[in-house]
Amino acid sequence: MQRILTRLSQHKITDDQRNRVLAGIAFLVAYSILLQGIILGRYYAIGDLPPHAKGIALAKFFGTWHETMLGFAHQYPIHKMYFGVFTQLLGPLGQNLLFLSLPVGAFIAFIFLGRRFVPEGTALFVAAGVYALNPLTLAEMVNGGSGEFLAYVGGPIVIEYLYRITERDSLRPVLKAGAAFGLFGVIPWTLFWILAPFALNRLYSVRKDPKSVSRLVASGGLGILLSIPGVFYLFVRGASISTANGFASHLDWNYADATVLSILRLAGNHGSYALTTYGYNTDSWAAVGLIIPCIALFAVTKTELRFLYPTVGVFVSFAVLTNATVTYPLFELFPPLWTFRNMTKILFPVSLCVLLLFAAGFHYLLALTRRVPSLGLFDFQVTEPMQTVFNRLPQVLLVVLIVSSSFAYVAPMAGAAGLNGTYDDSYAIPEEYDTVANSLDGKVLWAPYSYTTQLRLRATYPNHVGIKSGGLNTGKANGEYVRQFFRSIGAGDRLYPHLSALGVQYIVVDELPQQRYPATEGRIRMEERHGAPWLFGNPTEFASRFDDSAAYTRVMETENLTVYRVNGIERKSGSVIKQGVHRLYTPQTPSTHAGDASNLISNPNFEQGLSSWWTNPRSTGTQATVVSNNDTRTLKLETSTGNVIPVAQGFETDPKQAYQVAVNSTGNVSVVLYWYDGEKRADNSNLIDRREYPISEHPVQVIAKSDYLSLRLRPKNETVYLHSVSVKPTTVPAAVGFEQNTEDIPGVLIDGERTDTNVGKTVAVNLPADERASLNPDIVVTDAESVLPGTVVLNDTYRQGAGVLLPNETIETQIPENATVTTYETENGTVVDYWVVGEWDHTETAVKYTSYHDAWTAGANATHLRAFGWANAFTNTTTAEITWSGNGVRLPVIGIWGFSWLAILAGLTYLRREQNQ
Repeated sequence: MQRILTRLSQHKITDDQRNRVLAGIAFLVAYSILLQGIILGRYYAIGDLPPHAKGIALAKFFGTWHETMLGFAHQYPIHKMYFGVFTQLLGPLGQNLLFLSLPVGAFIAFIFLGRRFVPEGTALFVAAGVYALNPLTLAEMVNGGSGEFLAYVGGPIVIEYLYRITERDSLRPVLKAGAAFGLFGVIPWTLFWILAPFALNRLYSVRKDPKSVSRLVASGGLGILLSIPGVFYLFVRGASISTANGFASHLDWNYADATVLSILRLAGNHGSYALTTYGYNTDSWAAVGLIIPCIALFAVTKTELRFLYPTVGVFVSFAVLTNATVTYPLFELFPPLWTFRNMTKILFPVSLCVLLLFAAGFHYLLALTRRVPSLGLFDFQVTEPMQTVFNRLPQVLLVVLIVSSSFAYVAPMAGAAGLNGTYDDSYAIPEEYDTVANSLDGKVLWAPYSYTTQLRLRATYPNHVGIKSGGLNTGKANGEYVRQFFRSIGAGDRLYPHLSALGVQYIVVDELPQQRYPATEGRIRMEERHGAPWLFGNPTEFASRFDDSAAYTRVMETENLTVYRVNGIERKSGSVIKQGVHRLYTPQTPSTHAGDASNLISNPNFEQGLSSWWTNPRSTGTQATVVSNNDTRTLKLETSTGNVIPVAQGFETDPKQAYQVAVNSTGNVSVVLYWYDGEKRADNSNLIDRREYPISEHPVQVIAKSDYLSLRLRPKNETVYLHSVSVKPTTVPAAVGFEQNTEDIPGVLIDGERTDTNVGKTVAVNLPADERASLNPDIVVTDAESVLPGTVVLNDTYRQGAGVLLPNETIETQIPENATVTTYETENGTVVDYWVVGEWDHTETAVKYTSYHDAWTAGANATHLRAFGWANAFTNTTTAEITWSGNGVRLPVIGIWGFSWLAILAGLTYLRREQNQ
């Protein structure tokens, strides 16, 4: 210890070391100002930065099947492992520190390369600060682009080693260039485009030296080996993406603000949320950023950097021409250009080139000011110390101007480096998520569910319903299932069949605001963004829907989250044995069956004129007259003056009976149904419900909400002709589609319309007689309310949420004698739910409850089936034999990657020892 202290006391700090320390302190102060208010100690979930946490992140690197959500196959790049290691050691703080250290790395990396062209000093340090902190880099942090930013940090380091390869007769720079590419090239394409102009320049400069050329090429090969998981990820991902799938729309959006000036001031990416939010792409104040390219023009005297001017010109021209759609055909002809779909791949190399020129130009201007005697401008004498001050004044003013302008350019993004202005504090996972997650132990449906929600849940609660962003574009097997499920929720269909099949035990209604998406606004609906389906809607609507149903029970509440237990659904194990395989054939269009065909409307065809109809008694407003056309009576409604007044008729109804309402008209008309408790009172006090149906929805099926209905026909055009009106007792339309027809059917269920297998028994569910006859099914399932008119009883525990009440033990003749009937006894009589004709299958079948994928296997004799549209089922096997065979070449790739790193490290160690000897 004493020796160490002695050596430290004898060590003299050089001017260069002191300047580096001061520059580093100044940079950290500026960065701290921009970071003010940053949250530490909680996982960030922003843009492309999910909370890569501990073992989850490590598993994503080494595996290809991921149990998150419903499960999916995906090749992840390298930096997931980096975050996994840091969070394993430091928890959420590890993710925070690794992410926030990226600009610091960029500052150091720029100095590492820039000192080759510009002496260490003010110009280089300021340029390094601007390289690390500019609208482009801060916007990438707001986007969570850790993989892209790592390439931005690594670019200058790799380039420096490329120069050393051509200058030194040693293999060490070759190995170091490859190692740097492998370490930072987690998104290889980004790093490739940053390096490309410099690598080509080096190759051209040593083109007559085969040894140097071969070493440059070898360093590139090593870089690919050491980043091969990322390279492999790009090839796999690229193979699954079609440029025809929304390709042009991506370019239209991202390049909308790509102009020469916006790009030169390191902005212009319309697809960057932060650049657009803060006005960098279009606002006039952003012109202050042009000081950077203007200073760069003074580097023209720097011979070794002149090639950067045409380089910048090529990148900028490509972006501007893409804005004008001129380059679109090139993307089809040369697929690697697809990597320019995001403008970051253009702006990063432009940033490095422009700022190297900026450093050289700034250094030139500082040298120029030293040669200008400032006192020559004034006719008076001063002392020698004051003379020194005056001589340095032009340099100081120049430095102050450039530093203040550069900082002012990024100052609008102060506040968690731009995160506060774009996300408030929602970039960190809310503590409520942890509170709720720690209390749940089964699969969850989260509503609303957006990209922000998914980022938060990937580590907090992976066991939820959804698909990975981009899943629809990259062919994730469960994408269509989730899209249809979310769409059916928006349509108001019953959730229970899906929830039961998926084993969803809990629903969480999330009222936390989301700035980037209208996820918590408007009606409940499915929206597609980022290549995936999302579930949007006002949280109050979700809560009302679940509160109004006996199928759900509130079990927990925090300030912004409400948890519902889905009654009757138990947790599903990962793999189970089920009895039976059933291929379901279900209605594709809604239909009803007429019961009592009598029309409740009196004088429905206006053959008795206006008899039984109420019409406007005044001379203004809508006038109703009966006209004849070819001996056919028609009611003419004309509104030439005054207000629109409907025609109306009231009559008694059977409560909870299903009715079909139909209107035949020429012209647009809507039907408004008023349900009353008894005949309508003058003060309207006995009104129970009101709803309007446009003509486009007719005929409509409704269930009577009371014992009296007032039907009102409201014209939507100035002149409308009514030909006939009917309200007839009917049945409830059978649910349409596979998913809504699966409840209470045992075993493994397969969509008969979407399979070519003949395994299992054929089941016809609520099919019309003609379709059923042509199918010749083994089993017929019929829901009572779809064929029996009568009092409808709504109950979520019934097979399709409804049954038909048969009072006084009435036996319906439409129920086959050989049917097995499911009924419920109530105080008003027997409710018939459904009946089955035929015997269920009992074939033993193994089911793996994760998204269907061909790479799940279970032996040579097993038959692989898509169960319920999303899970995996196998006949002739056991659950123990179900394995994932989809790693493909992933494990060999990881093996090659690991062996290559060991070899490189061993080589560098050996060469270092050789040099020391």
